Amino acid sequence: MAVSPPPNFDLREALDPFSIEETHRLRRYVELAEELKACRFFQPRKQTLEISFSAEDGMTFTLPHGDDDELITAMAARLRTLHTEGSRAGTASFGRTARLLRAHATAQQNASADWIRTLLEHYEAQVELASNSALIGLVREDVDDEGNTVSETLVAPDEPFWDWMYGVYLHADPEKYARVQQWQYIGAHKFNFLKMASDLARVYFAFSGIVRDVLDEPDLLPTEA
Repeated sequence: MAVSPPPNFDLREALDPFSIEETHRLRRYVELAEELKACRFFQPRKQTLEISFSAEDGMTFTLPHGDDDELITAMAARLRTLHTEGSRAGTASFGRTARLLRAHATAQQNASADWIRTLLEHYEAQVELASNSALIGLVREDVDDEGNTVSETLVAPDEPFWDWMYGVYLHADPEKYARVQQWQYIGAHKFNFLKMASDLARVYFAFSGIVRDVLDEPDLLPTEA
C-alpha cells in the first residue's frame, strides 16, 4: 500500500533539526542501504522455487542460483547490519534509524509530522510482516526410535532465516547448523531464508528514500555536518 504525503507536506515542519552525530548516523544508513542494494544477489535474475515429482525421489525442490555461497554471504553480512541493532547505540540499523526519525517528530503536531509517523509505522509493519510470514509453511516431525511420527511442530517463519544466517553464512552456531542439515534435501527451507532476506531488503531500500530526503533538507542539518 502506497503512503502518500499530505498536500503542502514540509519536512521542516515535520521534524526537529538533527545533531552532527545524528546526521552521521542518517548518512551511514543510506550508505549501508546502497551497499546492500549493490550486492549481486539483488541483480535481476531468476529466483523461483521449482518443484518436481518422480517415482524414485518423490517430491524434490530446486532453488536456481541458491548455491552461490560467496554471493549469499556478501548479502547476508550487509543485511545483518541493517536488520540487527547490535550493542552499540550509534549503529545505523533500520530500527534505530526509524526511532531516531520518530523522536524528532514527537514534538511536532501538524499534518506533516503526522504523515512522518504514519510512514514510519508503515515501514515497521512491513518489516514485521516479512519477519513473521513464510511463503511455504514447514512442519518439523518428531519421531520415535522406530521412525514413527509422534508429534509435529510448525516451524517459526523466521527460523530458516536465522538458521542460515548464523548457522551457515555468518557464524557456525551448532544448533542452527544442525537444523539446516535436517532440511538439506528440502529446498523450501533455504528458499524461505532467501525470500525473507529479499523482502526485508526491499523495505530497507525504500526506507532509505525518506532518510535521503531528510539529508537533502539543509534546515534540518547542523552547519558543521
